[in-house]
This record gives sequence, C-alpha cells and structure tokens, in this order.
Amino acid sequence: MSQSIEIYAVSGFKYDDSYLQTINIHKHSNAYQIYYVARGAVQYIYDQQEITVEEGSFLLVNPLTLHGMAGCKTSSEVVDLKFSIRDKELAECVQSEGPVFRCSNENIRTLFSMISHAASKKVVYFHRIAALHLEAILYMTIQANQAPQKEMDITLLEIDFKNTSICTQRALHVMEGFVVLPPTPATPEVIANLIGYNKRYMCTKFMEEVGISISQYMVLMQMDKAKELLQNSDLKVQEISTLLGFSDITLFNKSFKRCIGITPREYRKQRNNHGEYLLYTFRGMNEGEES
Repeated sequence: MSQSIEIYAVSGFKYDDSYLQTINIHKHSNAYQIYYVARGAVQYIYDQQEITVEEGSFLLVNPLTLHGMAGCKTSSEVVDLKFSIRDKELAECVQSEGPVFRCSNENIRTLFSMISHAASKKVVYFHRIAALHLEAILYMTIQANQAPQKEMDITLLEIDFKNTSICTQRALHVMEGFVVLPPTPATPEVIANLIGYNKRYMCTKFMEEVGISISQYMVLMQMDKAKELLQNSDLKVQEISTLLGFSDITLFNKSFKRCIGITPREYRKQRNNHGEYLLYTFRGMNEGEES
C-alpha cells in the first residue's frame, strides 16, 4: 500500500458540449483533486481564472483553492480523483507546481487509464492500486517539470534586485518574513494574497526575472539562513530545522545537501573556514511603476 497517498474517490465522467457550469465553485479543506481529461477539452475555473484543460492533460487542485467547471469545448471524458498526501516533501513539491500539467510521458497516460479501469470495474483493492499509480504519476510529473538539481545553487540568491519589477520585489520582501518561524507555509497562493497580485502573473514574472520558481527560491533563502545559524550559533540541527519551518528533519537535511552540497552537520564541522554573510537580505523597496 502506498505510504504517501490516500485515495478518497475515483470517478469517471463523460460530457458532451452542451454541459455548462456542471460543477459549482467550491473548495476542499484538506483534499487534493485531479481532473484528468482523457478525451476532448474541458474548461475549469481555478483560483478565479478560467483554464482550458486539453486532452492528455490534468488540472491539479490544492486544498482550499476555489475551483469549478465552466463547460466543455467538445465531447469529453474526465477521470476525477480526490485524495490526500501524507508525505510532506511530496505535498510541498505538488503545491509548488502546476496547476495544469501536460502528460507528455506515455506512461503517465497509461497509469491514469489503469486507475480508471480499476475503479470502474471495482477490482479488489482498487483504492490501493489507484494510490500506487497516482503516487507514480505525481513523482513523474514533478520530475518532468522541475528544474535540474544543478540549478538549485545558493548563488542564485544574488540577483539584481533593483532591476526587477515591483511585483517581484514585493514577493521577495514578503518571503523574507517566512524564513524564520514562518507563520504559515510560504506557498505561492499565500505570497500572492499578501502582495495583492494574481498568483499566475506573480509566478510567471518571478520565473522570468529570477530564473527559478518562488518555491525554489524560498528553499534557497531558508538554506542560506541555515548556513548562518550553523556557523554562528550552537543550536542543534533539529532546532534549526524547526526554526526554518521544517517539521521533518529528513526533508531539511535533503534540501540543505541539495543546495549546499554537504549535510548540515558536515557544514558545521567546517564552520571555522566559512566566514560568509547572508545573500538574501535586500535593500528597501524601489518606488515606481510596474515594469
């Protein structure tokens, strides 16, 4: 049985192009949802925007995100999954991506087909089968959409702050407040709400100007702060992990090694040789119009 995914429901739907507003705007408090379009094209409302999901693509809805269905462009077939994610690292990766994914990998489309078949036939343990297949789908999708590991370099924090747009500057300032003892996970949705920008616009602008996603940059900021704490304090690695908002020290250790190249404990042993300063502290906001 999958340890990362719990399937709540799997449904299959066939629509013709006469369907309009077949799913009212709503949200789920603690469940994720995927609408996989196996045939045709379907229009969904996601985070107050209308999005068309084409054949061979899926819409991934995070918890507490408003969504609904606005209609179909053609006769369509959709696989609808509701589920929870128990693995914190997987959940963080999922929430930083999307919301629409193109299944360019034939294996992903096959797995969706297998989930649909198992559910429709009510085969023995189909919930467990669906959970295993969905876990594989999510990891393959993240792998296909994620920047290469070599790009997760701490030096990416050194950006030309003054030449970024007001939107990106505001996002960076808000993100600084989430480095130590974050009040809530610094998801793109939270940051966009705090700075008053549309999430999709903010994420696109940030990627264009900085070169990596907001979620990736947030991790780099946390790891940069971790370097300072490892070097200049006697806090335990577990305490530093908690201060930076990581409930799972394993995830903290993995993130640190991926960004810095060695483990936190290895870094601390070498701390007398570092003498480095934080890279993520920015100057005051530039006044001016959006560029």
